Amino acid sequence: MLKVALLRHPSEKSAYLEGFDANTATWVVSDLRNKFEIQQRILKQQNFYEDNSVLRASELWRILHKRQSPETKMISGEFISTWVKEQIRNLGQSGDSVQLGQQAHQVVLEMMDLMASVHTHSLGAQRIREWFRENPESLQRWGGWFLLSEEMFQKLTEAKTLAPKWAASDLQNKDNWKSFWDRPLIFDLGSQLSQVEADLIRALSRDLEVLVLLPEPSWAKEFEYLLKPSQFLRSQAHEKISLPISQSMLDGSEIALRFSGVLAETKKACEIVRAWLEEKIPPEEIAVIAPDIERYWPLLQPLFEAEGIPVAKDIFSRLQTLPSVAGWMSGLRLAAKDVKYSDLEMALFREEFPILRYEEFYSLFAELLSDQDLNRHEVVQRSFESRYAMNDEITRDEWLGFSVSCWKDPKDLEPLEICFKDIFMNTDPKLKMRVSAWIHLLEQIVAKKEIRLQKGSRRGIQLTNLSAGDSLQIRHRIFLGLTESMLRSPVSSLLSPKEILSISNELGFSLEHPEVSSWEFDLAWLSENPGMKNYYFYPQTGFSGGAEAPCALWLRKAGAESESLSQPQKIRWDSLLRAKAKCSSFEDAVENKTILLNKPLSLSPSSIETYRKCPFAFASQKLFRLQDLPIMDLDVDRRTRGQLAHALLEKLCQEPRRFDWTDEELRQIVEELKDELGLAKTDPFIWNGLKERHLQMALRFLKFEKEWFLLFPQTQTLAREKDFEFYWDLENQTVSRSGDWKIRGRIDRLDHDQQGRLVLIDYKLTAGDYKNHSKWIENNQLQLALYMLALEEGVIPELEAQDVVGAFYYVLKNMNRDRGLKVEEGAGSLFHLDKKKNRINEAKKMELLQTVKAVVQEVVFKIKSGDFNANPLEPEKCGECNWKNLCKAPHLN
Repeated sequence: MLKVALLRHPSEKSAYLEGFDANTATWVVSDLRNKFEIQQRILKQQNFYEDNSVLRASELWRILHKRQSPETKMISGEFISTWVKEQIRNLGQSGDSVQLGQQAHQVVLEMMDLMASVHTHSLGAQRIREWFRENPESLQRWGGWFLLSEEMFQKLTEAKTLAPKWAASDLQNKDNWKSFWDRPLIFDLGSQLSQVEADLIRALSRDLEVLVLLPEPSWAKEFEYLLKPSQFLRSQAHEKISLPISQSMLDGSEIALRFSGVLAETKKACEIVRAWLEEKIPPEEIAVIAPDIERYWPLLQPLFEAEGIPVAKDIFSRLQTLPSVAGWMSGLRLAAKDVKYSDLEMALFREEFPILRYEEFYSLFAELLSDQDLNRHEVVQRSFESRYAMNDEITRDEWLGFSVSCWKDPKDLEPLEICFKDIFMNTDPKLKMRVSAWIHLLEQIVAKKEIRLQKGSRRGIQLTNLSAGDSLQIRHRIFLGLTESMLRSPVSSLLSPKEILSISNELGFSLEHPEVSSWEFDLAWLSENPGMKNYYFYPQTGFSGGAEAPCALWLRKAGAESESLSQPQKIRWDSLLRAKAKCSSFEDAVENKTILLNKPLSLSPSSIETYRKCPFAFASQKLFRLQDLPIMDLDVDRRTRGQLAHALLEKLCQEPRRFDWTDEELRQIVEELKDELGLAKTDPFIWNGLKERHLQMALRFLKFEKEWFLLFPQTQTLAREKDFEFYWDLENQTVSRSGDWKIRGRIDRLDHDQQGRLVLIDYKLTAGDYKNHSKWIENNQLQLALYMLALEEGVIPELEAQDVVGAFYYVLKNMNRDRGLKVEEGAGSLFHLDKKKNRINEAKKMELLQTVKAVVQEVVFKIKSGDFNANPLEPEKCGECNWKNLCKAPHLN
């Protein structure tokens, strides 16, 4: 027998709860929040309850389906999504289907959910085809998707599997309920009652005692389509029950407030909740309600925590947000040879002690093209070796073994257990799928499954959605987010509302209407409770920063005050922010203080140039040990090419000089250097091109050198790649062979003549922006000048003080060695003078060296003083700096 109880407001439900016998009947609700509240009510009466005393509707349908069809297995939506994706891929490969997009499986799944009542009915396929003949435009627009969803549904049915959300639709075709359920049923589903469930409830009432609580407010006609299932049950009921009208003795109030945005909303909510608690109102009688409370939770949680407000909400985290799980997923994809930089970074740096520095990792793997690129580092390559690839088909057990081998956190196995439990429940041991499909399944599981991080307070305020806000114990409520967009249903459909109505009216299959949202009804329904203290909040701007329009109910509640803007009062959170701001100001004040060194640093010409360019950049490299290594890509980086060129020229300049090297000899030298310089794992195609380019460069070099030595036969190479070091005496402002401030470097090449006069040579791949001597100090190019200083002062071991008459940048691209410095008095045996600006006399040379000494003195003094503030030599080039994201220079912040 079917009975319906017509409720004018939610609190009338209490009268039916008082007569509810939990030992013989079952109360059916739509959400966990109401289920928990009714269970607590039962516990206060008899200290226990049976599992079947209170059920969610989805749980009841699963139980009934299991009893009616025990051979059918309920499988998760995640597995069905993966399975459908694989089926569509197979159809595409076999040529039986048109090319579909990457998200085709999602469209098919939505169609399967929408058409579940059609697919489960024995005459559904026939009737929908008849409907298509009368509506050819619908067949053309979405008929293909329907037929594909029908095919997928039929395969699942033949495999005796079903998704839980389709259980109610399938149960419509069953009967003889008395054999499978013997307890009276009380349905309290409110606006969540669907037409499919209404039809099923009507069928149950033929064999069972069924009471349905139906909301029947005075404004029900405003939600005619939403309440259509309720009206259907009302029309079919054998008995309609209404409670006598009674006037509540409790005082209530309603206040509607407008705010500038969601943050102001949440701060005001925190302020009001604190005031209620100070009035000794029990926390469990207070609720903060929103259409989707999870969107507000990140704002509410820190505010309530700062105020010390207890919250009856467990803190959960999706599995995919856990570092161990994120690293696991990355490791699985890498082991299956689906190589991406983001996955490699996550997998390697989840360890407490990674196998290599991040800068080195970035330089090696920032540009990844395939799994072959992992061989750039031997340990990394071994870490992700696997016998499987993404397209290999493996069984469930093989997949589980493969996936567990990639789990790296033996102390925390709970996420692994949650995922494996879901896979065991929803898959067959004999099932074979591609590795990519298994990974896709696992990605969906970790995206939906949650793990509890912190249990909520049992005596805390409630935070809940509108759909779960129907509570008998809550007397003080704050409604957030009362805008049109937040109350709008996110459900979309390929079918138009007209098509859905047509199928429903002509064929009798109930489909979910895409434009119906229960949230507006829930808001209005909760507002009907008498004796409540309610606040209704509307934010003018939403979470995305866009303008929002208020919902109709808020406008009615606000009345004449709808235009006024409310401002929250200062709360404890604001005090904490002010305290933090003061702390930040103190940090800013001390930011520019000096960094005192424990011991002198070892410097080089390039590091002195770096300090002059910007002290902060110098500190980043020398003090903080940050590295900026070249990125390995399809081509070899400039630094590596330079190292190879220097090493090759060092061998070619051995004394006695040769100029008749053959191509094969040169290739052999380059091949030997490949291993010496750590280039053994360079891509063969790239290496062959690099080798040939250096071969041609070597041939041009030998030709140029041969001609040069014919012009200047006294020239001999004194040193190649000569390392040296000397010390700077800060007190006497001069160089020495011992001391505290070491300066070290490497001279590419030294030539000399029979008189012992020296020429410095520094190889450069291209001309670049290298200047003649008159611009060295101005352009911060100190390298050749410091080399000259070391040679002139005689502080390089094995080289006595000698006269440097030339210092040149040797540009290998065009074999030019004129840019730099030529001492007029030393011309003849090593070079000729010309009319260029590289000429200098002996006196000017000594002035240049004195200037260089002054520069070194200034730099060393500042370093010793701890001056490492961002003071760039060329501020306009700060955007090109590798350390700009760390820098505190005012013009960058």
